[in-house]
Amino acid sequence: MRSDSKEPNDIIDLAAEARALLEATANVTGQKVESARKRLELAFERGKANDEDLSDESAGVLAEKAQKLRDVLADTVNRGKEIYDKVHDDVVHGAKATDDAVRLNPYKTLGIALGVGAILGFVLSRCHSCKGK
Repeated sequence: MRSDSKEPNDIIDLAAEARALLEATANVTGQKVESARKRLELAFERGKANDEDLSDESAGVLAEKAQKLRDVLADTVNRGKEIYDKVHDDVVHGAKATDDAVRLNPYKTLGIALGVGAILGFVLSRCHSCKGK
């Protein structure tokens, strides 16, 4: 019977050692988890501070680039207006000159228009007939 009584004591001792090992593991694990949590919190705070710095820098850079873009666009619009005004003046001047030439020489103008129309009609009809073959 002694062997039977010894076995339960061994099992009880083994169970006690297992409990002690589990508690020690839990304590160590808990400490490691707590340490990792604190390091993660610190890293998060540093990241948040860096993000705010980057946001401030980015806002300044974006504002500067936006201002440059506005300046370029304003310059382009002004140059476009100048070109439009020049072309408009040239077209109005050309139209007035054409009107004056037609008024001063109506028959000559009519003859030139008829000649240009006849030549253009001939050329276009030849091109059209060449494509049809």
